[in-house]
Amino acid sequence: MWILCSILAVLLFLLLLPVSLEASYDNELSLRLRYFFFKWTIFPAKEEPEEEKSPQKSKKEPAKEETKKEKKPSLDSLLEILELVKQALSSLRNPLGYFLRHIRYRDIWLHILVAKEDAHQTALRYGECQAAVHSALALLKNCADIKIADIQIQADFIGEEEKFSGGGSIKIRPIHGLIFGFWFMGSFGIGYLRRKWTEAKGSKELKKQVDNK
Repeated sequence: MWILCSILAVLLFLLLLPVSLEASYDNELSLRLRYFFFKWTIFPAKEEPEEEKSPQKSKKEPAKEETKKEKKPSLDSLLEILELVKQALSSLRNPLGYFLRHIRYRDIWLHILVAKEDAHQTALRYGECQAAVHSALALLKNCADIKIADIQIQADFIGEEEKFSGGGSIKIRPIHGLIFGFWFMGSFGIGYLRRKWTEAKGSKELKKQVDNK
């Protein structure tokens, strides 16, 4: 009995310890996971030692670097993500709302440099970024535990290259994720059974109508 109680106490302790996911982007994405005394670097992955490359392979390296540069996320992709966040937060329902309310957002920072072809387009882009960022943060503040470190949106009327960088960390206790999982599966199961019951009832009524004719 004492052994069982000890095991349950240890499991409860581990479920109450927060899991932290630290993310940052400054020309390169970085993701790190922390739990208890353990740390894992999710991205970028550790590079394995490469073998000596032949001259032919080395010639192809600049082409690979160019493709990597083309795949960098743009400011438009960031604005699209913020729009998706606003849509998700504005229509929260249980159990998703319960889960999101127990996530802690810490040390959130975002730096955006807006630049377009002319001053008029730059000003319009600046207003678009201000509205998207601050409306998303306002929704987060209303439904989540968030602490913002630094938000800077600047307009460059001389340059033509847009840049952004940001980061922060989210913390969640595993027990809340476990509750969300059971709650979600239960809600999904009940909804699935109700739909199947409604379909079966409708097919029976349709069959009776056909038999009566």
